[in-house]
Amino acid sequence: MLLLGDQNIGKVYRAIAAMHETHFKRIARYCAVQTENAEEAEDLASETFVRALRSARSIRNSGAQLEAWLFKTAHNLSIDYLRRNGGRKSAVPLDTLDEDCKEDGVTERMERRQDIRELGTAMRHLSETQRQVLAFRFSDGMKAEDVAALMGMSAGAVRQMQYTAIKKLRETLETK
Repeated sequence: MLLLGDQNIGKVYRAIAAMHETHFKRIARYCAVQTENAEEAEDLASETFVRALRSARSIRNSGAQLEAWLFKTAHNLSIDYLRRNGGRKSAVPLDTLDEDCKEDGVTERMERRQDIRELGTAMRHLSETQRQVLAFRFSDGMKAEDVAALMGMSAGAVRQMQYTAIKKLRETLETK
């Protein structure tokens, strides 16, 4: 509830609204990578912003802090979803990942879907933190420094974790 004369809370509400416009797809994509369920990911992203509005009084009005709060909330909601549903439900969010190849022919789409399935299976061999780093870096296109700020690590640790995760993915995929 916005109290009259409370300018700070109004700034936070405006910041959340602006973040919704610019970050909703990123948050949903992050949730899709975490849950491997594209439909549920959009619901989780929506719930993330609902919680932000409910918690507006306790959120700091800094853009970077709000972004970190949003991704942390999305992460927690994704983990809760997985716990409630006994783990991952589908191999990968094909609906969202396949959008990039709509101009391709049927054969190319089928090959791409198979590659995506294999990658999803290989990602299950990574730790939760490694999957998070890869999701932020590649799904969201974030810089290592931004991922570090969100995850409370150094940029060097993010880069090292990314390197290790990619190496493990490569090894897993090569054994197939």
